[in-house]
Amino acid sequence: MDSDLPEGASAEAHAAAAQAARQQAIQAYLAYRRAGGVSESHRARRFERVLKAVQQNQPREASESLNQLAAYPGATPNAEALIAKLRSILAGDRNPALAANPAHHWLDAAELHRLPERLLPR
Repeated sequence: MDSDLPEGASAEAHAAAAQAARQQAIQAYLAYRRAGGVSESHRARRFERVLKAVQQNQPREASESLNQLAAYPGATPNAEALIAKLRSILAGDRNPALAANPAHHWLDAAELHRLPERLLPR
């Protein structure tokens, strides 16, 4: 395994390096998106649906879509946590701390960070 960590580094050192790499990926993705970059990921579409629903004052449609996702038999606890956060945003929560869950996929964490930014008045 190639690594910048010395051979025999502790699990804590590997976890810290993984967390640092995750944060770097999130920050790079956020910079790309803020500069006008478009996500090709299906994951980003659910955030766009919530954004449009809030902007158009039509949260019911997005909420129904989230309900369908939550009802999916294979929904993981992480997916359920993400859906709960998207519901909070639909209900008016704009707290950037919504993105602070290391269990979320890095793209979901970035989009969770970005969504409230996009909804705040400029």
